[in-house]
Amino acid sequence: MSFEKGSSRHEADFVVGDALLQEAWQLVQVSCSLADARTRRREVRALEAAMPLYDVNES
Repeated sequence: MSFEKGSSRHEADFVVGDALLQEAWQLVQVSCSLADARTRRREVRALEAAMPLYDVNES
């Protein structure tokens, strides 16, 4: 799921929940490695940006 928040474009890899009720329970990011600090920041920022959109408190 790609989305924009402010001037930044983000992507959440998976939204786990009930599609019929339009409820999200969990957000999931997938990465081959988080060893690179830039990759880790990008992935975490995407989760942080998606959490309020889906009303998810933790991922």
